[in-house]
Amino acid sequence: MKTGVRINNSKTKKRANAKKNKYSDVEIITEEHVRTFEKIHDLDTSPRITPFIFLIASIICIFSTMTILIYMGIVLATITLICFLRKSYWTAHRYRQAVLMYLQDDYDGCRRYLNKIPKQEKETECYKEFLSLVNDKIAPKTDKGEEDSIKEDNLKKSDDISIEEKNNEEITACENQLTDMDVYNEVKEILSENRRDLTKFYMTHTDDYCDLCVSSEVFLRVKLKENNQYVLTNLNGEDIKRLNLNVENAAKEENYNVRVKLNSKGIIRKLTTYIIQEYDNCSVRY
Repeated sequence: MKTGVRINNSKTKKRANAKKNKYSDVEIITEEHVRTFEKIHDLDTSPRITPFIFLIASIICIFSTMTILIYMGIVLATITLICFLRKSYWTAHRYRQAVLMYLQDDYDGCRRYLNKIPKQEKETECYKEFLSLVNDKIAPKTDKGEEDSIKEDNLKKSDDISIEEKNNEEITACENQLTDMDVYNEVKEILSENRRDLTKFYMTHTDDYCDLCVSSEVFLRVKLKENNQYVLTNLNGEDIKRLNLNVENAAKEENYNVRVKLNSKGIIRKLTTYIIQEYDNCSVRY
């Protein structure tokens, strides 16, 4: 019997130590940290508290001995249910979880919660600012080492290799399926190289599409589902032929001329002129 107790205690200690080691380098996030972050970035997560206030009040009333209080408790319980079903509660809840993830340096988790925010809320400045903040945190982790490695390999192959040949090698070296962050980083680098203001540049998601925006307008829409990856554009036949692009007609509901097949980041580089033009057109309107 005593041996069994020792085993259980040992297992409990191991689990506790493992948990301690896992978070030993993570600063403890307090309510003050969260409130400060929300205040700085103008985020309102107070609606998530309201249902719990009604819930506590309804429980107190229902378990009382007075009939009138019991009826009042039932009414409060109904109000609680309505509050839990409201969009404002879930929006506030997702913002709260996103803030916690951000403060714990879990930027991917933070972005997942932000992507669940309702479309109307995504038009607000506080949402765009928060999402841009998260994207900038994730961006430095992606593919920079891979790009440097590719460039270094190309230089070793030949000192007099042309710029066009380098681009072609980079295209063939990047045949893996692209992610939204691959596209975000590549477009951000293009804009930066062409000295465009990035303060209002951000990424968001609409249904199955990844949208790159300036201010509140989409200037580049991309679909990155499994093997069906493409950029939606309004390019004409001459541009398509000149850039040697693999295209197909866009669906009617997509409101674009053609889909440019996206099998590498090199394709995005080919669209540099188009991207800059669309970015500038959107920027002028704001």
